[in-house]
Amino acid sequence: MNNSEDSSNLIERFKRWTSTHDIYSLKKIIEDNQISHKMIIESIKQLADSSVFDYYSIETISELELHLRTLVSLIEVICKSKIRIRHELREKIYAQLKNFAEIHFRSTEVNEQGFNHVFRSKFEDFNPSPKSTTLPDLAISNEGKVYKDVKRNYNIDFLLLHLRDTLHCMRDDEDKFLEVWRRTKELLRKILGITPGLVKTGISHGALIDSGIELLFKNLQEAFTWKYPISSWYYEWRTLLELNFNIQNFFQECSLPPNYGESLLLECLWHCASKSWLTPISNSESLTNKKHFINNLLGMEPLAFPHSLWFGALDITQELITKTQRDSTLGICYYLALESLQKAPSSFIRFKAKEVLIKLSKRKILFYNIIENDFNDYKQSLDSVKRLKSHQMIEAIREKSFYDEKLVGTNKSNVNDSKKKGKAIITDSSASSRAIILSGDSISDIIIAELCCPITYQISKNYQILSCCKNFISPEALQRIIDKKSQPICPLCRKTIDLNSLINLPQSEIFQGILNRFNEDNYDVQDHNQNTFNEDSDEEINISKLKSQQKFRTSDSIRRKFFKTPKFLYSSLRKKANIAYKLGEFETAINALTEILEEYPTSYSLQCYRAKVYIECNKFNEALKDLNSAIEQKSNKFDAYLLRGITYFKMNKYKESLDDLTRSLEIEPNNTSALVQCGITYYMMKDYDESLWDLTKSLEIEPNNASALSYRGLIYYMKKKYDESFLDLTKSLEIDTSNKSPFDLIQSLEIEPNNASALIYRGIAYYMMKEYDKSILDLTKTLEIEPNNSPALNYRSIIYYMKKEYDKSLLDLTKSLEIEPSNNGIIYYMMKEYDKSLLDLTKSLENEPNNAPALNYRGAIYYMKKDYVKSLLDLGKSLEIEPNNAFALRYRGRICYERMAYNESLLYLTKSLEIEPNNVSALNHRGIIYYVMREYDKSLLDLTKSLEIEPNNASTLSYRGIVYYIMKKYDKSLCDLTKSLDIEPNNYKARFYVKRLD
Repeated sequence: MNNSEDSSNLIERFKRWTSTHDIYSLKKIIEDNQISHKMIIESIKQLADSSVFDYYSIETISELELHLRTLVSLIEVICKSKIRIRHELREKIYAQLKNFAEIHFRSTEVNEQGFNHVFRSKFEDFNPSPKSTTLPDLAISNEGKVYKDVKRNYNIDFLLLHLRDTLHCMRDDEDKFLEVWRRTKELLRKILGITPGLVKTGISHGALIDSGIELLFKNLQEAFTWKYPISSWYYEWRTLLELNFNIQNFFQECSLPPNYGESLLLECLWHCASKSWLTPISNSESLTNKKHFINNLLGMEPLAFPHSLWFGALDITQELITKTQRDSTLGICYYLALESLQKAPSSFIRFKAKEVLIKLSKRKILFYNIIENDFNDYKQSLDSVKRLKSHQMIEAIREKSFYDEKLVGTNKSNVNDSKKKGKAIITDSSASSRAIILSGDSISDIIIAELCCPITYQISKNYQILSCCKNFISPEALQRIIDKKSQPICPLCRKTIDLNSLINLPQSEIFQGILNRFNEDNYDVQDHNQNTFNEDSDEEINISKLKSQQKFRTSDSIRRKFFKTPKFLYSSLRKKANIAYKLGEFETAINALTEILEEYPTSYSLQCYRAKVYIECNKFNEALKDLNSAIEQKSNKFDAYLLRGITYFKMNKYKESLDDLTRSLEIEPNNTSALVQCGITYYMMKDYDESLWDLTKSLEIEPNNASALSYRGLIYYMKKKYDESFLDLTKSLEIDTSNKSPFDLIQSLEIEPNNASALIYRGIAYYMMKEYDKSILDLTKTLEIEPNNSPALNYRSIIYYMKKEYDKSLLDLTKSLEIEPSNNGIIYYMMKEYDKSLLDLTKSLENEPNNAPALNYRGAIYYMKKDYVKSLLDLGKSLEIEPNNAFALRYRGRICYERMAYNESLLYLTKSLEIEPNNVSALNHRGIIYYVMREYDKSLLDLTKSLEIEPNNASTLSYRGIVYYIMKKYDKSLCDLTKSLDIEPNNYKARFYVKRLD
């Protein structure tokens, strides 16, 4: 069946309103230009009918957005085609905007407040009344009702504004949109320097236009001479839309690679966003009179939300995230959304920035971890009220995203899709934790690699595209080539550079926007007003001589003749070493650094770097060779002494270690790494007073250093300062959950038989280490000495509960309740009296809103009641207080599973299992998710481990039996399924597969 027949059938189904998925299919056909003009008009008539929305729900919000986006796509096809629609049809669409606005606000109200409120919509809901001051933050009805902004889908507001102004621009006697694009192309050719007949004799003759993008938007406003007024933001929005629709075709016409079109679009997006956040809200943008929206053709200017252009730029950014194949584009989009969130003046922009970030977090797992951290940092910067609103908005957007994906049948794993395509994606738990460590550094590395000139390895505000090989270089590099030779030769392809065919690629907006996000040690900036070729570099590295595998290789003779390499030159090998080191691929890092050192054997920084990697590999003798050489060259520098001190320490040569560490502190007295290492060395030498002094000084400078806290806690313990010791060790474990070595040492220490403080301390330490039997012994001894010790009762009750000794647990909790009544809700929870528990927990949280255990248990109860939104709120707040709470992570993973967000569920469950590796519930759920995702080997591992801990779990046995069946291991499958049915005879899944095996 051809595309025309497909379209016709789709329209017929669409007329019968059989499925919202048909609307999505129609939208895809429109975007692929596979629909005839007749079908366009038929579809518009159907989509202009708001009567199909005859109920209100959260699904209605997602359906309405898809409905309006499809209508927008159809209107844009008309704008780009040689087709005009009649006045009557335009008026019909325009008349329906009021109804769509009413559906939007009513659905939002139902979602937020339930069905107990009366709603009387006026068209002013679409354009708020003058009583609104901050505009996007409050949606105001004619009754003066204030709608909470946290669950409002501002995409719908924006789409309605866009439709209104686009309909104002459309006429049946003229076609302005094609004229706009024609002028856009003319200006682009001038700005990029590809206008026929434009002669360039070199970049010094003014071929570059630094403010080209700004000129483009400014000059194009002359093309807008509409008969009827439109919003002021729409002029630039229309220009940005035309660029988004046509930029790739334009670059294809110019025989240029499509990635340059993407780079130019990103530059335009940054221009529009940065211009918006630098522009204060003016009074002319306020919404003042409802007649602007009733009498839409009377010539008065229609008004809109402030910063609508900014919102539109982010909307295109979100679209670009779904389409691009370039990691650098994802990185630049990430920084644009993050910058927008931090500078957002209203909920209107905050909503969109968060949605873009959440969309990006679903594209790649690396971004998920980074963006989760960004959200946490952002919320911590707010006061308590705004923090709660921000958290609720993020959760509402996540829920919206879930329904959006479910609506169009795209709730799939991009990670899995990438696997099928052969792309490298981090999926295992260890890699997931490494992704958090990589964070912004890896993103900036990717972007720097993209933005750096391949000749100078410096970032520039503008570039020149060479016609000979279609690569780009910086204007400074090109100028240097021109100055040295009358017939300039391209260092990349060795062909003659045609100065008359150079093409400009402005990147100044991106450059200015992301400059402050980079570590200055990782890049070098080319200032167009300075000579960046440093003649006095003491660490000159000639990259052309390296045996690297980089994409662009510059010949030795060209580089020697034309360039002095900048001091902080970062080659592809250096970047390769950086990334390999962060990923724990130490041999790869060593090989890359060795390759550089073959040419530059006396580089101090490279020797120290390689020594640091050798230390990680326990190759101490090789590390000492590098460090001895570095110290011989520069005996007054700090780094080599510190690294050599660490090396000697690992070799148990404490005296030599202390000598080097002391020397390093003479050079840098307040270096925390040296102070901590010095304190640990003194500890190993049993000089506890000196150790305590160094560790305390280091913690004055860096209070959250886990190693310093753990060793100082250990010293306090040995000095019988148990409270101070417990505080330090607990804080250390909260910062670094893997740092349990001090607790291991505590096990070997003797305790006075009647010292209750020491006993409860060690009992809690054993609990943290999951040594529950040893913990019970110490806690019981504590209670023999102090029968009313509430912490001992609480911890022992928890352990009894985990060991399923419920009577003993209840006795301890009951006694604890007599001492501390606030534990009542938890006791009811353990007794499975959930309604009573919910009442007590809610009452407890009114008095103590940041009580993490109460939040956890109430979140669990909401989960069991299938009230997932409330459950997510409680668990999310608990995780803000205790980010490594396995209970909250586990339940959050279970909620994501119930909502079919399998990748998010995997992230939470995996993190919970890193904290509690033997938790049966988490293992079962993760095993089931792997089963659903058809990753049977991983599923089998989790289910088997779960059954080793709890061998008679009927559900787990049945799932493992099914996995064995799928893997064609029929004997094992039958064994598991039969055992499952012995325990639970009515297990229908097990019965079904047993019948198949028979």
